[in-house]
This record gives sequence, structure tokens and C-alpha cells, in this order.
Amino acid sequence: KKVGEEMQALPQMQNRIIEPPYLASIKGFADDGIKVSVQAKTNAAAQWKTRSEFYRLLQKAFEKNKIKLVGQESK
Repeated sequence: KKVGEEMQALPQMQNRIIEPPYLASIKGFADDGIKVSVQAKTNAAAQWKTRSEFYRLLQKAFEKNKIKLVGQESK
């Protein structure tokens, strides 16, 4: 939620995002993590750029908080 709110506050996102990305539901559990659904409302023309930017910011937040994704090599 925090990443979505921070993203919506970015000047380049002001006209793209109608509602910031948020955790919509947990899709399932596994031995190595969980699958979640993240949703947002964007202008139709901006959905793919918005998704890419969200993933980039989410990855930075994971790194900052020392959250490792499955398949990532140790640094």
C-alpha cells in the first residue's frame, strides 16, 4: 500500500493513476512464499507503464527492507 501511495504522489504519475496500487487479495500459499493480487485504477493508455513503474518501486522497497524474492541470488 505504501509503495502505491508513494507512486501516486510522483509528478509523472499524477495523470496516470486514478487509485494507487493496493493488495487486493492473497491468491495462495506455498513453501517458498505467497501469491498476491495487486490492483490499481489507471488511465487505459497508461496501464502498462504504470505496472512497470510499480514493479520497479516495489523491488526497491523489497531491497530496502531486506525482503528476498524466490530465485534471487544472494548479494
